[in-house]
Amino acid sequence: MRPKKQVLTAAGNAAWVPLDFRINDFGVGSVMKSHYVAQIDYDICNGCGICAQRCQFGALKFEVSTEKSNIDQFKCFGCGLCESGCPREAIRLLERTSLPALADVWK
Repeated sequence: MRPKKQVLTAAGNAAWVPLDFRINDFGVGSVMKSHYVAQIDYDICNGCGICAQRCQFGALKFEVSTEKSNIDQFKCFGCGLCESGCPREAIRLLERTSLPALADVWK
């Protein structure tokens, strides 16, 4: 089970998401990337764009050429807002370390 924090979404709703919030020695808080990253199943995605509207980190964009959403996994914080908002369940969260290019990307 992923640890979750309650955050305020861009739409103004409260949501429980798997983020790591840390406060440094100077009292400044920052959000750390989770151990997960979102991935779209393009066979299931219908291109509704709800996921792109929910992404607070700019990782999801609607691609006009494919008429589907696309995730920049290097920008993805793994919060799960896109996954929880997808009406077709076309998005799943994968372990960040299972993708070799992202295994050590935490910033």
